[in-house]
Formats: sequence, C-alpha cells, structure tokens
Amino acid sequence: MLTGDKLETAKNIGFSCKLLTDDMVIFQAQGSKEAEKVFTEELVRNNQSMMEELRKRAVVFDAEALTFLTKTPQSLKYFITVAKTCNSVILSRASPSQKADIVRMIKKGDPTNITLSIGDGANDVAMILEADIGIGIYGKEGVRAAQSADFAIYQFKFLWNLVLYHGRFNYIRNSELILYFFYKNVVFTVPQIYFAYISDFSGQTVFDDWYISFYNMFFTSLPIIMRSIFEKDVDYRSHKDEKKDFLEELTPELYYIGRRGLTFTYFNYFIWMVYAMFHSLWIFLITYFVFKNTIM
Repeated sequence: MLTGDKLETAKNIGFSCKLLTDDMVIFQAQGSKEAEKVFTEELVRNNQSMMEELRKRAVVFDAEALTFLTKTPQSLKYFITVAKTCNSVILSRASPSQKADIVRMIKKGDPTNITLSIGDGANDVAMILEADIGIGIYGKEGVRAAQSADFAIYQFKFLWNLVLYHGRFNYIRNSELILYFFYKNVVFTVPQIYFAYISDFSGQTVFDDWYISFYNMFFTSLPIIMRSIFEKDVDYRSHKDEKKDFLEELTPELYYIGRRGLTFTYFNYFIWMVYAMFHSLWIFLITYFVFKNTIM
C-alpha cells in the first residue's frame, strides 16, 4: 500500500483493512537513520528464517526512508529481497513520483515480475502508468486515475471479478485464440504442399477459390467464437450470490494458471502443431483416396 498519509495513519489503515495483523512481525523504518539500521544483511537472514517458519511479516516505512534506500544500492537490494517475500508492504508520506519509483524498483529488481497498481486519485496516476497493469477507481477524488488506467472499476471490491474472473478468462481465451490461429493455418496450408508433390508442382491449388475466400471469414471463425462464449472451466453462475467467498476459496487455483503462464507454453504450441499436421494429413489422404479414380 502506497499512501500520502503519515506513518501512524497508514498503519491504522493497514490494520483496518487486514493488511496488518497482530500476529505479524513488522519491520518498521521511519527516517533515513532507522532505514540504515533496519535494512541490513541481518534483516535478510532473519526474514528468511521467519519465512521458513511460515511467520507472517510486513514492512512499514516512510518517504524519507525510501529516499535513503534509493541512494544506497546495497540497502535497496536488502529492501527488495525482504519486501518481495513479505505479506504486506506499506509506504507512507509518498509523493506521486515515489509511488511510481516503488513500482519501477520492483520491475527492475526482477524482470519476471508483473506489477499491478490500483488507485482512485490524481496522485496515483504516475504509479498506475508505470505498472504493467493499471487500474483506476471512480471515486470522490475525481476520474483522473480511471482515465489514465488500463481498466476502470467503481469499487475496490470489484477487483476480485476483474482479476479472477474477467482477467483469467481473458488470458485463457487469448492464449487459445493464438494457438488456434496457428493450428487452422497449418491445417489449411499443409494439404496444398502435399497436393503440389503429387501434381508435379504444377502450381494448381487443391482448394476452390470460394473456399479459400471464406475459410477465415466463416469456416474457422465460428468454432473459436462459440468456444469463447460458452467454454468456462469454473461455474460462477451457481455461486452468483456468494461469488466473492467462492472466488476467495479458489484463489490459489484460479490465479496459478495465469501467474505461471500454463496455457500459452512451448509445449502446448507443440501439441497444437502436432494435431494440425496430423489433421491436415488425414484430411488430404481421405480426400485423395475418395476421389483418386474420378475426374474432377
């Protein structure tokens, strides 16, 4: 949580929204002197041992401490190492540019990280623009954040639906669309290579001109449209009244697929290409032997 409020107010907000709990170990740094004492190699070791013991941990610090961390690469390294493994991280007294700096630091610390920023005010715009995914909330502070974001929602609680419902299905559908795109083109193209071989490379096409024209427009567009509309691996409708609780129960399983990129992989691409080659060969051989002794 990145906020412009003072440290104590930020901590109280953290406890009220359960980012902080009484059983957490809180690493706190207020000012550059405390930051120098807190973010050390010893903290990294202690954090690692606590992580192995499954103890909850949080980092709470202010803008002055952040300024110190950005000036000393070693302390910055310690901070990122600890912050990535903590349950919560809270920055107080942060300016718009410092909010963006935090997002930038996380991205540079590990290029594989995917960052998401969400805010409702004009001072959140820089942070929203810096993140890989920016979400703006329409609120009392105006619409600047929503206008600058990739996605806009009316309440924070809608984040569940955006990420675990729409976002997840969007990832799965886009992945399957790309794989299907390669598949259908291989199925269409490879039979012409087979036909060129048996026709002594005469240049004659195996398909009718009308079929070539309508292949992408009609024949192969309907299957993927139907799949994108009706295919759902999780039935949300039966849990409509308790959707949030239902999503919370399934969060690890639902989020894991997109987080690990399990749908769009080299292995899945290879499997789709194997199917495409097999289907193209099967289509060509059936057609060839059916019409082998006929005149067309």
